[in-house]
Amino acid sequence: MVSAVVSVCERPHQSFFSRLLLLLTLPKGEFSRQDVESVLHPWQMSVDEDEHLTGYTIFIEDFAILLFEGATSSLFEAIERLALLRGSDLQKQARPRIRILYFTELHGYRLLPYLITAQIPGIPAAKADTDSENETEITEELILEHVFKIYQGLTLVSHRLATDNFRMPEGADAYLQSDENRQLLPSIDSLYLLDTSPVAEGLTWTESEFQNFFRGKFDIRLHSEPLV
Repeated sequence: MVSAVVSVCERPHQSFFSRLLLLLTLPKGEFSRQDVESVLHPWQMSVDEDEHLTGYTIFIEDFAILLFEGATSSLFEAIERLALLRGSDLQKQARPRIRILYFTELHGYRLLPYLITAQIPGIPAAKADTDSENETEITEELILEHVFKIYQGLTLVSHRLATDNFRMPEGADAYLQSDENRQLLPSIDSLYLLDTSPVAEGLTWTESEFQNFFRGKFDIRLHSEPLV
């Protein structure tokens, strides 16, 4: 497979890709890795190559951190499909909680040539980091630091994977659990903070807020004064 990490010069008709980082909170005992995969993989197998998603779906205890890249329309459809997930108990009708952490468009290349799915154990944050945050007020700046650190870490893992020619002989789970890669991935404390903090809630989108912002009615009125 030819690497999807190419420069504009190598592809005169360069496509542009969007990236979406989201946190999926899975009610304990209600959803498995297979449940999430079941709403994404069959759909991805049925679409044209231009609509394929690449990136990561990484399960960490009761969370999944997802970094998708691809056509903007495919990212929106992925959100819609994840929002349809329901627990097996029909009376509870448990649903995963979706928080959109980051979205950007017009990237000239993909970080990965395919979608990596992995499950890794949760690890706590370094004690120094935990002590510091326990003594610090949870601010917007702190939340944004956590989001940026997650995005940056996934990007760095992608670059390491590229240097290995995108080969993972022992599988994605083992590759991401190696010491040098695991330290770049989010701690369970970071995911818990982004899921429960009121400050994080104010800075991120639910799936419906995200959809409404980009697909809702655009109503703007320009006020002008007569020119003398």
